[in-house]
Amino acid sequence: MTADTLVTFLIVFGFIGLMYKVTFGNSTSELGNTDDSTQTAIDLINRGKVPEGLSMLEGLVEEGDYMAAVILAELMSKFSSDDVQDEKETPAYWYIKAASLDAEYAQLFMLMLENDRLPNGNHWDDAEDKLEELLTTAALDGDTEAQAKLGEFYYKRPKYDETKAKALQWLETAAESDCPSALHLLGEHYHNLYVDEGQDPASLLAKRARDYYERAHELGDALSNRPYANMLLQGIGGAANILEAEKILIEMAKVEDATFDQLELAKHYSDAKYLPKNVEQARYWYEKALENDQGSSFIKIQYADFLISHSEQDTDISQAKEIVEQYVGEWDTSAFSVLAKMHSTGRGARKDALTAAMYYDLAAKSLYSEELEKRDEAFSQLRGYEKRQVQGMVEHYLVKHPIPDEVQSEMDLTSARLTFMDDKASESDKESAIQILRRLALMGNLEAIELLPSSYASMNQTLESALWQKIAVETDTAVFGYGKEAEYQFEQQAEKLTQEQRQWLEEESKPLILLVEEALSEQD
Repeated sequence: MTADTLVTFLIVFGFIGLMYKVTFGNSTSELGNTDDSTQTAIDLINRGKVPEGLSMLEGLVEEGDYMAAVILAELMSKFSSDDVQDEKETPAYWYIKAASLDAEYAQLFMLMLENDRLPNGNHWDDAEDKLEELLTTAALDGDTEAQAKLGEFYYKRPKYDETKAKALQWLETAAESDCPSALHLLGEHYHNLYVDEGQDPASLLAKRARDYYERAHELGDALSNRPYANMLLQGIGGAANILEAEKILIEMAKVEDATFDQLELAKHYSDAKYLPKNVEQARYWYEKALENDQGSSFIKIQYADFLISHSEQDTDISQAKEIVEQYVGEWDTSAFSVLAKMHSTGRGARKDALTAAMYYDLAAKSLYSEELEKRDEAFSQLRGYEKRQVQGMVEHYLVKHPIPDEVQSEMDLTSARLTFMDDKASESDKESAIQILRRLALMGNLEAIELLPSSYASMNQTLESALWQKIAVETDTAVFGYGKEAEYQFEQQAEKLTQEQRQWLEEESKPLILLVEEALSEQD
């Protein structure tokens, strides 16, 4: 181990230390600002006295200096080999030491373990086992936050807790100490069961979900606000409480950059399905949402729809028309829907039932159920020859304004997704949908990649399902991985395969992974 290579290492580590300080602001002992003893050890190493420097660092670790342990871990990351016999020559050994000596560094350590990595970013096969061990120790010592995290650990990892019994046990333990995150996860758990098992709003499952969400909300858990407010609005798990729900929704919308919450509140006031109709409040919250996200076509079109439906002012109608015309030109199907409403009502456009039906038909190419219903309603008002006339108008429009490739891809994706949601879909329909998903997946469409494993599984094509599960896991572009659920699904599938099938899986996946990664890189 030469001085030159160690100097290179120290430059690299200086950056890592700086990053650590930025992330965990209380730390003041990165290499740029080490204490005298640590600096002396580094100087020894830089002068070629490696054994003396390492021995000094180990002594500092024994005295409780966690940063000395981090330095040793980084040294081992750079210079240890894969076949070391002494665990002290592995980075994991020293990272574990560092985490045991400094609570703040332990947070970073466990955060990385959650994603199967060491703090240096390298994958570590034993990460989950170590995370379980650390969380269990802290949980048994009465650390409420660790109890909640351990419950979440088991909940997301079926190979450790297939029945979720341990997950619920630890979440309940943390909930007894009023841990907001545990209460939220329990609320989510029982709400999912309520949805899966009949959606009876008076069921015990619904009541449990509401109780947990309510407690989490009262303790300030922001994630519980929306599901709790929705249960209050709809009378799920107890009596409806419109005033309390409205209060929660307003508080959510007041948060800086709460664009989605502002839009949702605006729609509540304009649609009047649950909250009392209040056009002025709807306008206020639509405009707040627009202020926060000027570039969102979705919000602009929603606002245009609101103006067409509720405003009597000519300036508002003109503004709505301008918005709609812009996005119709970009083939936004929701803009077609608003334009159809304009022709249907005569607000902002010439009143014409046939033209309205044409635009409703174009909007319905999105295959969204709401647009399909609007199209069917419009066509139900027409005579037979008028329907044929509208179809000719649609065909003429498509010749002059063909659907852009990216829009067509989204329509194809929706079509494939709906096919596999339809219990009456034929095998031929499913095979066609599979081909659509494969084509989109090889073009780098992540949604298609994620849909393929379950789609193949529904057709009892186990090997193809495992193949695309592997591709989904290995081609994910997220920083911390595709997700534990996908990884475990693949592991469970792979365990059931023969050696010959695993070999086939390995050989078939390699070229497909390269194609998908190439497509994804071109998108970047």
